[in-house]
Amino acid sequence: YPVDAEMGHNYYEQGNDEKALEAFSKANINTISESYIAEYALAAFASGKYDKGLEVAKKAIQRFPKNDGFIRLAMFNAVEGKNVNDGLKFAEQLINSDVEKRSNDYQYYGRALQEAGRYEEAIQKFQKAFEMDNTTYVNLKKISDVYEVMGNSEKALEYSQMYLDKNPKVEALDYDNLASIYFKKIKSAKDEADEFKKRMDNEANAAAKKAMQSEYNALVAKANAEKAASWPNVVDVYNKMVAKFPNTENYSLFQKGHQAFVLELDDEAISNYTRLIGNLKAKSDLTDNEKYYLKAGSKELGYIYWASKNDLEAAKPYFQTVYDMDPNDSLAKQALGIE
Repeated sequence: YPVDAEMGHNYYEQGNDEKALEAFSKANINTISESYIAEYALAAFASGKYDKGLEVAKKAIQRFPKNDGFIRLAMFNAVEGKNVNDGLKFAEQLINSDVEKRSNDYQYYGRALQEAGRYEEAIQKFQKAFEMDNTTYVNLKKISDVYEVMGNSEKALEYSQMYLDKNPKVEALDYDNLASIYFKKIKSAKDEADEFKKRMDNEANAAAKKAMQSEYNALVAKANAEKAASWPNVVDVYNKMVAKFPNTENYSLFQKGHQAFVLELDDEAISNYTRLIGNLKAKSDLTDNEKYYLKAGSKELGYIYWASKNDLEAAKPYFQTVYDMDPNDSLAKQALGIE
């Protein structure tokens, strides 16, 4: 009914997208006006109902083929809804149309290409988007993300650092993302050596196993070199995060402790976890996240002392903390001799 379209318009004007979407959905999509069908698609987009937004935009394209703005709306909804084929289709139509192009158009085109696995082309579109508007710093992060998916960690680091340097509204999570790229570089080299060792250990032929030893030694050397080169960068990024966002100190200590634990950097893990546990035990009320940091950090620290340092007595206070927080934790019970 026409009244439903009017209600949808009124709700849209008030910024109530969900109510607007509800009202528009009762109207006849074949008869509502050009401006109202645009509001319908935008309300769906703003409400996260991307399939509906795409459906409406497609109908609008049929009814108003000279309005290239509906192609943009179709692209927006298709890309956000992870509809790869339609995302690419409407992105290409928009870019090839006569409509004035915006930085955001190229960003969405890049996202569609990324979803399709066309990474080099996606990077080109994100670069174009940034060239058109050099305040769209998110495009630098997107380029970094694509390079990381491609396995090019050096380029991923370059653009992630560029994003941090240029973006005046950088957030703590952005530092965390940069640190994680360095961490993954180290872990990748370590995992490669560890996986090769498993194959070497399972090799039944003594001559073949002996021949594999030199390659394994080279992989270990490579992993150690990566660790020596990149771990200080992990620490530096987290320290800078804390300097800019002091309330992230305990999160930073947990991340450094956990990542060091995973990389078998025992002394680094001990240093960071000891500081973290001291901070948390000095507090009277812990958040849920802090409780998690305390339990996980204590458990990993206890494991280091017990399994790596061969010092069960030093490990017991940390496992006691774990047990006090979770009496069902099997490792804590085993360490404390509790049946």
